[in-house]
Amino acid sequence: MASARSALLLAALAFVVSGCSDDATSGTPQKSSDVTTVELTLKDQPIDLSSATLKCYDFEGHVSVEASNKDPEGTHFLMDYFNNAVSLSIKVKGADPDLYDLDTTKPGQSAAAKRDGDTVTVTGMIGVSLSDDPPSKFSITAHCAKFFATPPGSSGVG
Repeated sequence: MASARSALLLAALAFVVSGCSDDATSGTPQKSSDVTTVELTLKDQPIDLSSATLKCYDFEGHVSVEASNKDPEGTHFLMDYFNNAVSLSIKVKGADPDLYDLDTTKPGQSAAAKRDGDTVTVTGMIGVSLSDDPPSKFSITAHCAKFFATPPGSSGVG
């Protein structure tokens, strides 16, 4: 009886997990997929997002891409594009420095975003948080399987 209950529990868990198509798949983004993929580079180096949950949002004029992580020290980022302006914060686990924030009032920092169908692309220069170090080049390319019609963090998926 216990093994039948375990098998039923595993089947239910597999069903729930299979319904979450927007979980992380890192590497080269692929178009026309049921899975959201995101490629993030910082200082021309790819950043591993394999432990993050990847989501895209289109809510009240905001287009956002999020790589969230249950581990607050894990690699994560949130990009929001609204009224032709980009806001972005990136945390890279194990990097030194590890926290970057876009502040376009500081010299050399800038960002441009574009949405083309299911693809969101953001490129620019971002600075180290709470530092006057020179900004670093970054890029984000997201192929979104779904755009949630909620603000980031409220979709209930992941």
